[in-house]
Amino acid sequence: MRILHVVNKLNERGDGIANVCVDLACEQASLDSSVAIACAEGGFVPLVTQNGVRHFPLDLIWRTPTDLVRSVRSVRRAIDAFAPDILHAHTMRAVLVARLARPRRGPRVVATVHNEYQRGVFLMGLAHRVVGVSTAVSGAMRSRGISARRISTVPNGIVGSARRTGAPPSPTGWQAPQALASQSIIAIGAVSERKGADVLIDAFDKIAAEFPYAELYFIGNVDWDEAPRRAAASNAGGRIHFLGFHSEPQLFLREATVFALASRRDPFPLVLLEALETGTPIVASDVDGIPEALAGGDAGILVPVDDP
Repeated sequence: MRILHVVNKLNERGDGIANVCVDLACEQASLDSSVAIACAEGGFVPLVTQNGVRHFPLDLIWRTPTDLVRSVRSVRRAIDAFAPDILHAHTMRAVLVARLARPRRGPRVVATVHNEYQRGVFLMGLAHRVVGVSTAVSGAMRSRGISARRISTVPNGIVGSARRTGAPPSPTGWQAPQALASQSIIAIGAVSERKGADVLIDAFDKIAAEFPYAELYFIGNVDWDEAPRRAAASNAGGRIHFLGFHSEPQLFLREATVFALASRRDPFPLVLLEALETGTPIVASDVDGIPEALAGGDAGILVPVDDP
């Protein structure tokens, strides 16, 4: 099969959509499909090309109708050069451009819905087939009027990812870039309102006195100023740390006492799979695709959303 993925960018700074696209494209190439990606330059582009995936430059940032036309022409050129059987789009802009660029009787368009809570996600229904990354996402797309016959559920997966070839294959030799406390609670991902950073800080504030040696670590880009402010105002503020983004979260997971994910919305977070892979105990919100990732609570403790 010849597959052309269309995505905004292959950002290497913790972008879940980019991570899934990279993993899928490289795995498809390893299974002898002919694979290409149309996206912006930079990020993981050198990695995918090293894994046999062809790259076509594409700018999906639009400020004027002319920008949209330019994007459509770029994808049309990629279609002409690569002759794909499938156009696999990973964002709303990618789906729109893929449908506009697709010639009559051209390749079918498949859209993977990574974030169904986004405004305008109904545009993903422009594809011939829609993939939800969890049963929760697929159900949400059905509720938006997309026929169940056009929807399939394909959960995310990360084992064997080409993005992680630099990580040691076993616990031997693993060491976090920063030494963690003997009782360490870690959260990996964007420090944001959607990820419930404030809920986790409030939860830590409640247990800090009972567990004086426990410390809380956020590993990820700080996208929300409220979180550091709330941490500074906490009675345990000196034990709450913002370590920033790190490309190998497994290094922290191996040494953590508990991994906590307090998300308010989360379709099927890759970080849960990474935590499961390392055997780290998990506490996470009972929302969206999280229960599915944790086998309905058999593989981690599920807690109500917004409940410290």
